[in-house]
Amino acid sequence: PNEQVQPALERFVRETLGQHRVAIEHRWAGIMAFSADHLPLVGRLPGAAQVYVAGGYTGHGNAYATRSAEVVAALIRGEAHPDADLFAPDRLASGSESA
Repeated sequence: PNEQVQPALERFVRETLGQHRVAIEHRWAGIMAFSADHLPLVGRLPGAAQVYVAGGYTGHGNAYATRSAEVVAALIRGEAHPDADLFAPDRLASGSESA
């Protein structure tokens, strides 16, 4: 939250949601990571045999996190996973992204 964003959020709570008397006690801000094709990067990091990555959820971390963990766990065990190719980080390293 900053001096430009926070007042707009508070106006939204009061005017749009009609919550005129609600107290805002806590604030939080975070980074949203986006990939070139808007799909997460999940799998073996290109060029690093023992490194796996899971990120770039484009603001949908809650939905992607469990599936990403399943993909990475399968890959670490040497197993196939139906979403492994879809989310594979090397899909962008090859220059095949459709930005």
